[in-house]
Amino acid sequence: MSEWISVSERLPEPGVPVLIYIPAYDEQVTGVLDRADGILASDSFHVNECNYWPVEHVSHWMPLPPPPKHP
Repeated sequence: MSEWISVSERLPEPGVPVLIYIPAYDEQVTGVLDRADGILASDSFHVNECNYWPVEHVSHWMPLPPPPKHP
């Protein structure tokens, strides 16, 4: 499995699902980076339909492992 990458080191590609770590809640969730635009004031990780975590609340991320192979 990949190592954790600090968001201060680099961010993932926008639109690619990754595992993110939110230290304030000691929580790991899957999120997708959304770049700031007219709707978002800053870069954020979109976690589900209703939840966004601003990049400043996320300390690390890592790529998701590949899915299992089907026979």
